[in-house]
Amino acid sequence: SKSRFLPGPELPNAKDFAPLLYAYPVHTPDPEFFSEQDVISIKEYASEENRKNGVRTPMFLYNLIYESDKRGPLETHIVKTEFLGKRVNVHERISQALLRVEKKILELAETDPEVKSFVSELDHAEGYAWRSIRDNENWSFHALGTAVDLIPRGVKNKNVYWAWRRDKDPENWMLLPLERRWMPPEKVTLIFESEGFIWGGKWLIWDTIHYEYHPELLLYS
Repeated sequence: SKSRFLPGPELPNAKDFAPLLYAYPVHTPDPEFFSEQDVISIKEYASEENRKNGVRTPMFLYNLIYESDKRGPLETHIVKTEFLGKRVNVHERISQALLRVEKKILELAETDPEVKSFVSELDHAEGYAWRSIRDNENWSFHALGTAVDLIPRGVKNKNVYWAWRRDKDPENWMLLPLERRWMPPEKVTLIFESEGFIWGGKWLIWDTIHYEYHPELLLYS
């Protein structure tokens, strides 16, 4: 099923699902270098029609790993923890990786002013939430407890989420320069990646406050 990891009954419907494995970028895609075809493809991918009726993320494998098919059994695995001094609920399977990320960030903050500022300006963190993705039929990884959003106190008129930018600039939102997006320090993202998390800021439809636990993507890429 080409990395869709489908159960037998769903194999005839493989075309309805997206592959789970894809090339996670080493560097953040820079719109300065997007071609005209890149822009067209991103618009089509992010269109309302595709968001509602396009291929779905096959959650079957993740449901086995995290026991996340139903809310009740899943929530027996959700644990309360703290990350950089902020309370957050996550799946127990990622809690130790998150603690290692925290340890590395705090150690770096002792000598790196940019990282220290990032930690001090963090307002709160959001983890487990039983919900789907905004304007999309796909289930959010927040609903598995394997995603964490790090919310700063302020973003200084910068953008954190592609769809909010699209609402303001429907035609050219994907061309927003990187310097006009709020981003955590690159060293923070590298620490997350070293422990198996990917950063939503590297997606073409970016979400710069968002980290997801996907060690399989980092190994695949």
